[in-house]
Amino acid sequence: MFITPGRSENADIFVLIICRLDDFDFDKIHKQWLGNDWNGWGWFYDYKTAIHNNLANLAQLFLNQGFQQHEYIYWYCYDYANQCDMGTVAYSWSSVYFFWRNHYTVFCPRFASFQTLADDIRAASQDQHKQRIMENFHTNRGQIMLHEIYHYTVVTNPRTDDYAYQAQQCWDLAKNQGTWYAFENADSYALDAVAIYVQQHFESEEPPIPRDEYAKTPDAAGVDLSAATKEVQSAMGKVFADKPSTWSGAQVPELNPDPSFWVEFVEEGVTPLSADLNLEFEVFGGKAHDPIESLRNTDVPAPPMATKQPEPEVTTMQTDVGTLSCEANGNRFPQPAAENFINDLCNSSQLYPVFIVPPISIGTGSTSSGHPKSLGVSASYAIPDSSDKLYVGALFDNGGCVGGSQFGLGMDDAERLDHCKARLRTALNGCQTSTTTDKQGGMVKDVCIDYVVTARHEDDPNPFEESQWWAGMGDFKCRETDPPLDGRGDTCTCWREGYESTTDIFERDQDGKCDNVDTTALVIN
Repeated sequence: MFITPGRSENADIFVLIICRLDDFDFDKIHKQWLGNDWNGWGWFYDYKTAIHNNLANLAQLFLNQGFQQHEYIYWYCYDYANQCDMGTVAYSWSSVYFFWRNHYTVFCPRFASFQTLADDIRAASQDQHKQRIMENFHTNRGQIMLHEIYHYTVVTNPRTDDYAYQAQQCWDLAKNQGTWYAFENADSYALDAVAIYVQQHFESEEPPIPRDEYAKTPDAAGVDLSAATKEVQSAMGKVFADKPSTWSGAQVPELNPDPSFWVEFVEEGVTPLSADLNLEFEVFGGKAHDPIESLRNTDVPAPPMATKQPEPEVTTMQTDVGTLSCEANGNRFPQPAAENFINDLCNSSQLYPVFIVPPISIGTGSTSSGHPKSLGVSASYAIPDSSDKLYVGALFDNGGCVGGSQFGLGMDDAERLDHCKARLRTALNGCQTSTTTDKQGGMVKDVCIDYVVTARHEDDPNPFEESQWWAGMGDFKCRETDPPLDGRGDTCTCWREGYESTTDIFERDQDGKCDNVDTTALVIN
């Protein structure tokens, strides 16, 4: 099913989020589901900008405003990949090409057993306690669709994962793990949106929250909340880095679909993203609202295919750990030696506390918590029987990112080791897959950190040196921060002349201006 963005109840949800409604406390709901830092900066990301952009992207997608050319969405109602096990309600993936990106979701048979969001709204319309309990709204077709769409790279950057599902888990994630995890969790966005919609629909003073949290409030005193809570169905999804390897029975469209070709399969008058969010099975030859399971035992035609054009050479691809780019004309080296070098760097636990930042964010050279700052963590190794060196490292991306990240990410050293090795080994083994003797290396970009494996002649400059990785930095430039940082009207946004998109926030100079800002005077070190 080729989805043409149209008006829907979900679109209303996201218009509501973007529009500034008078006297509505967006901050409270966003803190509940996206963490207390949703409207500010974190060590790793500008949460405020990222979250606003993610919400705006989804609203624009549904309203067909600013939806990029060469972005296509495909929805299926048949399990061609045999991934719809007992607990799975849907699965999604995105495919990234040079000039377009495609996004796919398969809705499993269990999807048809869920009520619509409109059904849940009606069920709670006469009971104020039901309206306050998020479990009454957190598993329905609308919320499930929002969850899956929030996995699409056209909507979220960085792409969301599934750290937690449903009301209580997502509430706990925001409370205990903070924005760091919540702003990359698909269900957190979906529940945030539903909470805003439900509160506005019922014109309630307070938004819906998990039942166990509502039970702690004075409003719930003496109320049998079990009777006020609908029976919850489990709803688990899967997200893949690319098309599942088990996919069979139908070609996956990959290039330039013809919308008119797809639309003729949809009943006249049916909006693909309909208000009640029911899938229309005319796309597959069945009758509207037939149970999905019935389609599994019929002669289902494959979804219509768009005409394929010659495919360009792909040098980048999406993986489970980030975007992989492969060297096309790099110096060659053997894979086993590179594996040993990766193990050596990633096992260097003394480097785990290092905080990787761009040059603009070096400041005093350490964070306020005492972690050393660096432009990257790297090492070079002599390649046996060669005049080349292998360079292995994790560096801050020089393409416009802001923020920073600790090199060692994980709950303990074992997780930190695995995190490092997974990315560098993907850069090594995801490229030039037909050889183990003539590797050329590659790079995995995981949000704002680039994990690189590459070889150079021993007489060539170190590619990770500041003068190479950040060539042509230019002068230190500043302007007044606009819009002002929350709670502050006296800061400057600064950058290096050659990298205008990589910025940080600084204190003003002694004259209260942005003319002579101290390069170490970061607002957040």
